[in-house]
Amino acid sequence: MKKVEIIKLVNAGILSMTAHNLKPAQAYKAFKLKREVEKAFKEIQEEQDAIKKDNGLTAEKEEKAAKIVDKINVGTSVSEDERQFLLINNEDNRKIASLFREANKAEVSLDLKTIPYEDWRILQAENKEKNVGNNKVDILGGEAEIILEGIFWDAPVEDGK
Repeated sequence: MKKVEIIKLVNAGILSMTAHNLKPAQAYKAFKLKREVEKAFKEIQEEQDAIKKDNGLTAEKEEKAAKIVDKINVGTSVSEDERQFLLINNEDNRKIASLFREANKAEVSLDLKTIPYEDWRILQAENKEKNVGNNKVDILGGEAEIILEGIFWDAPVEDGK
């Protein structure tokens, strides 16, 4: 699985997934999925923090840029030095974003076992309208379903085929 897919799963709310309606063995596999995704996501965050640090992006610079942007948004004039700072900061941010995109193309290995399609459907139904933050989301629908096919759940097999 690519790192960008881990980020998509986290953004979909997978860390809020529950598996109360599955048998214990299958529920444990769902728990293990969450644990593996969380571990991979932490590693991605650490990698992104290192990229920021290696490219000179600090919390102070981000705060200074935000203050300048706030001044601009309320119509306050900014100095030439502040303008230059923003130009350089924006260029640095574009470079860092490019490095993030490149890093997120890499594969990450997850130690997972698949669950049968029938159990996948039960898990999907249980997680269809979960509260994640202030939103109700379908955690395992859409792109999450596509990402996890063959990695966490197996397609049904027709008898005799």
